Amino acid sequence: MRQKILYLFTRTPLHIGAGLSSGLIDHPVLRERHTALPIIPGSTLKGAFAGQWTEPAPAPSGGGKTIAGSPRQAEGTWLFGAAAGDETGSSPGALQFSEAKLLAFPIRSARGGFGWITSPLVLQRFARDGGMKGYKEDGQPDYNFLPKGELREDQALFSKTGPLSISDRVVFEEYAFNYAGELPGSAGQTPGLADHLRAVLPRDPVWSEVSNRLAVVNDGILCYFSQTACEFVQHASIDKALGITQPGGVFSQENVPGETMFYACLNCFDERGHNQPKDQPRPPDEAFSAKLLDRGNLLQFGADASTGLGYCTVELKDSVR
Repeated sequence: MRQKILYLFTRTPLHIGAGLSSGLIDHPVLRERHTALPIIPGSTLKGAFAGQWTEPAPAPSGGGKTIAGSPRQAEGTWLFGAAAGDETGSSPGALQFSEAKLLAFPIRSARGGFGWITSPLVLQRFARDGGMKGYKEDGQPDYNFLPKGELREDQALFSKTGPLSISDRVVFEEYAFNYAGELPGSAGQTPGLADHLRAVLPRDPVWSEVSNRLAVVNDGILCYFSQTACEFVQHASIDKALGITQPGGVFSQENVPGETMFYACLNCFDERGHNQPKDQPRPPDEAFSAKLLDRGNLLQFGADASTGLGYCTVELKDSVR
């Protein structure tokens, strides 16, 4: 088994729904139970990717246009598996997806427009999952890019020469945070936090500014902002017969903002079922990467694709674990 890290950078707001709610928000996004950070389930990832390996259904008998269908191509069956009702019989896929966790959350800034925030817990999980690792001269792991010590709720690590800094403070939403030090690794150690994160999408003109626009805040502050700084929009339920809004038909929806960075673990098995093509010329991760490249590394996830939600840049990188 080989492990890869899959990165999803939202270009537009994203809605992965948690179902109807009796709270202030009718349609909240799905969140971790213990941290309340937004997540993307592995089933959502698998479904969106598997949809790239489907074929059009045959035209109806008697002529007419070809209609859209979902028969999975042979390579898709190998990569994503087959259900019990499939003619080839049920089998697991060669690719196994974890849920996508939050890596960096965009936040409104009093100076510089916006920045990204992350926290020690998020970075520790990212390192544990194989997203980044440095080494000392003796070959032992060196996590110099992880924050040392505790951050108070009014403190943040950030670049004092960056576009967000107001003297020795940054202001996110209506809260001011005092300077508690530079980002780990910014004093010349190699590799540093900014180097690791910038390398995720080095060609993206927005994400390439992450080293100047990143702040590390307290874990609780990140959890708070991820719940209060998402988008909230209202939609109207339309009576299709009359073409007007139904009485009491207005509902609210929560969206994760654009420019949010998620990551997921992708486990790749060379052989995990009887549907593996004979004489397969490439391993499953290469077949997966080729399809991403063919799609321009841009895919849609979640709800409301027709109104522009959920479009993400997708990048596959090697795990460094």
